[in-house]
Amino acid sequence: MKDKAYNHNLIACKNIITEKDLNYGNLILLASRPGIGKTKTCCKLFKHYAKIYNCLYFDLSGGRSSCFLENNEQKGLILNFMSSIEIIKKIQSEIKKETPKFIFIDYWRLLTNIDDWFLNMLLEIYYKHKVVIIITSLLSRKVEMRKHHLPKIKDLNENLFNCCGKCLVISRPYSYGESEDDELHYLLYKIR
Repeated sequence: MKDKAYNHNLIACKNIITEKDLNYGNLILLASRPGIGKTKTCCKLFKHYAKIYNCLYFDLSGGRSSCFLENNEQKGLILNFMSSIEIIKKIQSEIKKETPKFIFIDYWRLLTNIDDWFLNMLLEIYYKHKVVIIITSLLSRKVEMRKHHLPKIKDLNENLFNCCGKCLVISRPYSYGESEDDELHYLLYKIR
C-alpha cells in the first residue's frame, strides 16, 4: 500500500530483512518517535538472526533493551555505552575472528561524536564484508502533530537517511487512540 503524501509502503516485520540484504549486506535505518518500538524490533530481529548467524548488538543505553531478550549474557550482546571509535574497533576485532552477519546499533542518539568518518567506516564494513547494519534513530515529537502522526522524509536524520540503503519508520496507531490494533506498522520510506 502506497501513501503518496508521505512516500512510503507498508511492509511486515518479517520482510524488513530481504534475501538481497543477506547476500549483499545493507545499512538499514529504523526510525520512530520515542517509545514506539525501535528497540523491540531490533531485539526481535537479533533474537531471530543470532540463532543462525554471528551477530553484534550494541545497546548504547547500557542495558535497557535487555528486557526484550531472555538472556542478558547472550553472545554478541554489548550492554555498555561505547564511543563511535570503540564501536568500530570492536567490529574490526570481531571481523578478525568471525565476520558478523548482523550489527545492531541501538540508541544511536546517545553517540555524541558522530561524524562522516563513522558513517563511512560503517558503509565500508557493510560493502566489504556484506554485513547487515541496523541503526535506530529517534524522530522528533513534532511529527505527532501531523495527520497519521507520520514523518516526511525531511524529518529523518539527513546523514543517516542519505547513507542508508533502506529506511523504515515504525508506527503504532494504538498509541494515538486511532486503532484497537496494538501492532507495530513498518513503513518503508526508502530502498536502494
